[in-house]
Amino acid sequence: MPVIWPATLKKGPHFLTAYKKDFTMNEPILQVNDLHYSYDDTQAALKGISVSIYPGERIAVIGSNGAGKSTFFLNINGVLSPEHGEIFYHGTKITKKSL
Repeated sequence: MPVIWPATLKKGPHFLTAYKKDFTMNEPILQVNDLHYSYDDTQAALKGISVSIYPGERIAVIGSNGAGKSTFFLNINGVLSPEHGEIFYHGTKITKKSL
C-alpha cells in the first residue's frame, strides 16, 4: 500500500487498504459509486465518494473532524439517503425498498 502523506490528502474521508489479496475472481462486498450528500444547500458533506471493499480487506476510514466519515456510514446503512450515487451490497443495489 502506498504511503499517503497528510499534505496530499484532500478534504473528506479517506479509505486506506491495509491488506488485500488478489480479488480478480471476487466481486466487492460493498461498492459505492459517486456518492454525494449535503445537510443543507450551502456545503456538501460528501462529494463524489467511490470505493470498493472486497472480502478479506481491512480498511481504515480516516479524516479530520467534520470530514464526512460519519455521514458516509449513515448513508451506507440507510439512515441518510444520498442525493446522488449508488450503493451496492454483494452486487445488489441498495434502495429504500431493499433496506
